[in-house]
Amino acid sequence: MMKKGFTLSSKSYVRERGFTLIEILVVIGISSLLLAIAVGGQREFSRRKASENAANLLSSNLRQMQTKSAAGVKPDDAGCGGSFRLEGYSATFSGTGYTEKAVCSDGSTTNEVVTNTFTYPEGVVSISHPPSSSPILFKSVGRGTNLSFTQSVILCAFDYGKEITVSTQGEISTSDHSCS
Repeated sequence: MMKKGFTLSSKSYVRERGFTLIEILVVIGISSLLLAIAVGGQREFSRRKASENAANLLSSNLRQMQTKSAAGVKPDDAGCGGSFRLEGYSATFSGTGYTEKAVCSDGSTTNEVVTNTFTYPEGVVSISHPPSSSPILFKSVGRGTNLSFTQSVILCAFDYGKEITVSTQGEISTSDHSCS
């Protein structure tokens, strides 16, 4: 007597096609390893790029301040209008960003007008910068800077860093820096 739902067949001993559990686990293990390597590489790349982008932006902004100073471009602000003449543009640094100011004077009064404030991207900090009491000033009409020695700003994103240097003549350069 045969049970309902079962049939005898001459093909009952043929193995069905498919993957074994061990084969599937090996593929999952290899895939996980490759994914972990890729994610680690992406994280390292992102950190390096964050540091590079912040340094490039800072260098660009410093050059822009230098150019505006050399050209004598005053901001449209009451603190620099009328009889006030442009002394230059300054950058004041902190650990999380920097402030750009136009410095104007009429001979007896000096005004500092904030023209921009920049915050470093998340994960980027300045581990070394001029003290806030000694901002970098690019003097107007190509008169150089107020610096008596070269100043550096070091930006770090984890182990990756960039050093932005301003010389006494106003030359701006960027180089790699180890932050570990």
